[in-house]
Amino acid sequence: MITDGKADKKFAYKVKEILADEPGLSVKELAERLKTNRQYMAGVLKVLEEHGSVSHRKVGPARIYFIAGDIKRKPTGR
Repeated sequence: MITDGKADKKFAYKVKEILADEPGLSVKELAERLKTNRQYMAGVLKVLEEHGSVSHRKVGPARIYFIAGDIKRKPTGR
């Protein structure tokens, strides 16, 4: 998880940078790009989501992440 450490802040910044350039990535895709494991990445994304920096939508079993406010949702017709 993200702590107050400089390395963790830099890592979180890299995650947001990647999502800004390439929105709609899964935990697995982000973990591969940043050469870390999926559990750590999921924890980082959870904290970023709690802070309002990123958001997600479910696609099947996967969570697809975006910079907060950047989700292009399809109308549900309701």
